Amino acid sequence: MRPNASRVLAGLLAAAMLQGCVEVPVLSVSSDTVPRISVAEARAGLAAVSPFSVLYGGHVAFNDCGMKGGRDGLNLVCQSHGSFACPYGSLRDGSVTLAGGGYHVDLRPECNVFITFLTEASAASFVNALYVMKHPADFPQDPSSPAPLAAAPAPAPAPQARPEAAPASDVDEPSYKSAAPRPDDFALLIGISKYRDIPEAQFAEKDVRAVKRHLLAMGYPEENIVSLLGDHATNSSIAEKLERWFPMNVSAASTVFVYYSGHGAPDPESKQAYLVPWDGQPGDLADTAFPLARFYKDLQKLPAKRVLVALDSCFSGAGGRSVLAKGARPLVTRVDAAVPQDGKLVVFTASQADQISGTLEDQGHGAFTYYFLKGLDGEASDGSGRVTAGSLYGYLAKRVSAAAHRQEREQNPQLLPSVEASGAVPLR
Repeated sequence: MRPNASRVLAGLLAAAMLQGCVEVPVLSVSSDTVPRISVAEARAGLAAVSPFSVLYGGHVAFNDCGMKGGRDGLNLVCQSHGSFACPYGSLRDGSVTLAGGGYHVDLRPECNVFITFLTEASAASFVNALYVMKHPADFPQDPSSPAPLAAAPAPAPAPQARPEAAPASDVDEPSYKSAAPRPDDFALLIGISKYRDIPEAQFAEKDVRAVKRHLLAMGYPEENIVSLLGDHATNSSIAEKLERWFPMNVSAASTVFVYYSGHGAPDPESKQAYLVPWDGQPGDLADTAFPLARFYKDLQKLPAKRVLVALDSCFSGAGGRSVLAKGARPLVTRVDAAVPQDGKLVVFTASQADQISGTLEDQGHGAFTYYFLKGLDGEASDGSGRVTAGSLYGYLAKRVSAAAHRQEREQNPQLLPSVEASGAVPLR
């Protein structure tokens, strides 16, 4: 009935490489936007849409599904798991969002089903046909029937105000200040909210500004911190800082801190993970993006006594399990992103490999960054009053996971290479 699951997943993964994981509105249907098709045409359209995957209950994905538009409801039929019925009267009018390379229609909570299409045309056909089936009295019953009289046009919507700036957060300014300056320590902070060619990574640059304030409070000198924001975070500038600026300045007495907030992409053939700079092209990763393996190798070669890394991105790439929340930021799924085991690198990642990294709208930060800074501010201190990698990880694991559950998703930060190897490393 449909292409097999591996083909669908491969299509989603390839699409994810091109678009990232940010949710972008594509289409909202209304009586003014739906084509004047008949009910019979809508029913046929529902049965003819392109292959898609179904996420039922937020947990299990089926990739061998078709659907039928019945008289009273939408029937989703999956070869691997039977069928689901969604009465038309219980469904709100659909809308389409682009995230993770797929085109998504969310039928929750009424039907508890989240559908991913491979093309915008398929998703649009689905929501338009679904609207007609929900409002059959407003449309002809078959192509030869006269159309019902159109309702008076709705008044033009009032001009929308431009989005407000990200809200202030209680982690934007640290409550502490280090008594001892740290002249040997260096930091590179990379944040890309608006990319040249791919969707936005919400709040990424605001994340960087807050992280910098905390580093200054911890004693890092202003002149020892480089921030690459937006169009300054090009592939060549990232390489220059990692491979020239750091080696020229870092010594055996140095602690190096590197923070990254933004997109990434997988190479399905090489299984390599890439950080995507402002000018990166997900369709040409080898020439325009920064390999995560090279990123770790450059840091491992530094003569520093310790290198701390925090990545507020995810390695999910979309498809299957991923239910993408607004502002979610993808990196890669099922690829080689191993951290060297020599003990020098201590890496915090925002989520596990098959999850997404989300944001907290009310705080204007990535969820991981918000609780990372909250923990540094003292909430993650151990019994002696210090914040260690282990105590911060324990705090992050609880708080980020709880915040994600409130958004009906999963996100579990990681401490790499392991808690046992890195837990005792002091942070503040």
